[in-house]
Amino acid sequence: MRDLISHLRYTIRQLCKAPAFTITAVLILGFGIGANTTIFSLVDAVILNALPYPRPDRLVRIHQPEGNTNYWAQVDYPDYVDIKARQHSLEDLAIQYWWFLDFVGQGNPQRFTAIFASPGLFSLSKLRFVLGRPFTEDEDKPNGPLVVVLSEALWRSRFNGDPNIIGKAYG
Repeated sequence: MRDLISHLRYTIRQLCKAPAFTITAVLILGFGIGANTTIFSLVDAVILNALPYPRPDRLVRIHQPEGNTNYWAQVDYPDYVDIKARQHSLEDLAIQYWWFLDFVGQGNPQRFTAIFASPGLFSLSKLRFVLGRPFTEDEDKPNGPLVVVLSEALWRSRFNGDPNIIGKAYG
């Protein structure tokens, strides 16, 4: 134990004699530890943690090439319809597009992230519904009825968790 204490005293004396070296070493160690922590956090969140769905290993994502570039784009709706009609390997197929909507119905206008989704999204993700039901195939047709599925957070914050919201029209 005495040797350890004497080595620590000697180390501290040496570090105090060269403050520029000490500060540089501490900063390099700090940046290295911070970078490793950040990278591990990203890998853990993106790769190691499973998706929040039952059997996430059975989900696949389909993209199509975007022109003559190295980029991949979402499958557009007509291609989705063709793929869904012709595929025999997948249990189900769904499509989703993200965009922003402005809600101007009640209260102050508010911008939301919205998803255009086909009915297959709900059967694939096994999402639970607090109220209501998922889309049906009849509603997934051109000029079909306009139907909305609200997230629970939006339902509680914008509509005060009103259980009688089903069937109401806004806008």
